Amino acid sequence: MVPLTRGVVTGASVSIVRSTHTTRHTKGRKSVRMTPFRVPATAGAACVESSETHPAWPAVGCVPGFLRRVAECNEITSGAMGMRYIPLLVAGQAVGLMMPEFAAALLGAGDDVFELRRGDDETNGGIGETTNGADGGDGADTNGKAYSNVVTGDERQNLLAAPESMLSDSKKKKLVVTLDHANAMTAPQRTETVKPILERLKTQNVITGWRDELFPVNKNYGEPPLLLVERASASLLGIKAYGVHVNGFVSDPSNGRVSKIWVARRSATKQTFPGMLDHLVAGGLPANMDPGECCVKECEEEASIPLVLARKAQPVGLVTYSSNYKGCCKRDVLFCYDLELPYVMGLSPNPASLFAHTRLTLSLYTLRSDFVPQPNDGEVESFELLTVDVVSKLIANTKEFKPNVAVVLCDFFVRHGLVAPSDPGYVELVQNLRQ
Repeated sequence: MVPLTRGVVTGASVSIVRSTHTTRHTKGRKSVRMTPFRVPATAGAACVESSETHPAWPAVGCVPGFLRRVAECNEITSGAMGMRYIPLLVAGQAVGLMMPEFAAALLGAGDDVFELRRGDDETNGGIGETTNGADGGDGADTNGKAYSNVVTGDERQNLLAAPESMLSDSKKKKLVVTLDHANAMTAPQRTETVKPILERLKTQNVITGWRDELFPVNKNYGEPPLLLVERASASLLGIKAYGVHVNGFVSDPSNGRVSKIWVARRSATKQTFPGMLDHLVAGGLPANMDPGECCVKECEEEASIPLVLARKAQPVGLVTYSSNYKGCCKRDVLFCYDLELPYVMGLSPNPASLFAHTRLTLSLYTLRSDFVPQPNDGEVESFELLTVDVVSKLIANTKEFKPNVAVVLCDFFVRHGLVAPSDPGYVELVQNLRQ
């Protein structure tokens, strides 16, 4: 039995009670300490009228906000990649896109393991101008072995001293950073060769947030990795990074439609996006792990989801994007899962009204369910079961959600028919999610 206490809506914010991971047991019953979960009042400002007018479409009127969230996560276009980033080629394959400053640091710390090369005449152009592929796009041409001219001596030192000068323009041959250009090493050999270089950059505070977790480096998912690298270096190298996101939801038993979504609040001590709203479960996909296996593992680690429930998660597709993360070209491929969880009685059936009035007191209810998520690994501060209406407004009108989570949720709303096809921008939204 987990009590849901009253929430109060004022002109400044909506206060909804949530539970934390701190628990105590009394006579065999689990009680959960309750603290306020705050939702900005601006969350419902733009969509409330249309969603109340069309209750069958809880996200009606929110499509413009959804489009903004998707655009924010795809702000680096293919055409801009070659103008802002230095390509990384491994064994002749284009696998990464690096900021000039990091490329210079990598070359400087690499003991000639990494080389700076200039394109031949026939390769002058094409990098960063290819169209994104189904699993996230290449962002570089694949004719890596044509870069036969190694930049050495004073020219190399001058370029490393002024990293921005490495960026190409229409009058210059393209510059790339290469590793094992002759493809003479095995993947384990490349991994061991690069490992001390990345560790050196860690000691220099060039790479921060070290995880001691290995990510694969490859051109496309499913291909054998060319090497493995520390996860904290993935965005700096601009490689494709893979992850798993789980949409945890409950359906209204009276009509079978999605009614509520479990939302996590990230720990304030997280290395990335601290304190932001997140999926019920989400995590990076390490090397040599199947997405389904990772999904089940993360369910248990992050939300204490029993194995019998976690295995019910259904794969529903991919979300890909190229975002600007602290200047890095963050190219992620997310495997998305839907997990329907037991129905929970709780908030009033029309929480959209929270945003229609300046003040409203929620009734006191008691939650009863076979499953209530509990933080387990310290990465999540708390969980909250929010109505679809509230979640749609948070996405559309605030930046409370972690950026890639907002995009995956937009996809969830489209797939489950929670967005009206007649809404202006609907076609553009679907196209942007499927590009």
